[in-house]
Amino acid sequence: MNLQILGLNSNKFEGNILAELRNLTRLWRLYLSNNLLIGSIPLTTGQLENLSHIFFQFNQITGPIPLEFENLKSLPKLYLSNNFINSLILPL
Repeated sequence: MNLQILGLNSNKFEGNILAELRNLTRLWRLYLSNNLLIGSIPLTTGQLENLSHIFFQFNQITGPIPLEFENLKSLPKLYLSNNFINSLILPL
């Protein structure tokens, strides 16, 4: 799919972030802020190598930042505030 920007902020979406987002291989901006998302960030998010912006703030996301994020070489902006992230394990 050719989708490059997915903006779904403030929609009151509930549940987990779908691992199927990995199919959006051309995605470079992902906006899921201010919803009711729970669970951890899917490991498959690290397969979206074109991502340059991830906005997941103001949800109820738990767990660590996936180590697979090291594959996101063009990711200068990662917004995770106001969640329940329990560790920041990112390679330098």
